[in-house]
Amino acid sequence: FDLSPLLLLSFVSHSSFFFYSCGGHLYDSTGVITSPNYPNPYPHRRECQWVITVPTGNSIQLTVTNFDLEGHENCIFDVLEIYAGSDSSGPRLTSLCHHIPEPQTLHATGTSAFIRFRSDFSVSGTGFRLTYQA
Repeated sequence: FDLSPLLLLSFVSHSSFFFYSCGGHLYDSTGVITSPNYPNPYPHRRECQWVITVPTGNSIQLTVTNFDLEGHENCIFDVLEIYAGSDSSGPRLTSLCHHIPEPQTLHATGTSAFIRFRSDFSVSGTGFRLTYQA
């Protein structure tokens, strides 16, 4: 019988890990995009990117109907950015990073729009809800 010293390792976790998927490529003529976990507070340290593509000959109308992000005049914390085109090299239509009391409507003149949401490591709002239509 071996009586050599034994080592017992035990791991206890007091926190939970949640993964919020977000982003993607959207091909429908109408749709809704929301921040992760909307209408509850969005998670920290998240970056989501969506590309909307509509049929040739159309443009895209985007309406931000609900919006509550951590505010800063230079958008250095949490931000929702909307671009015309399929990536961030296109013209930026807006950068939103504060509370918007009324819906805001934007127009992307081409067949694509790029939406990016980024959150930092602290302070979360309820996020955003955006609708779009060709």
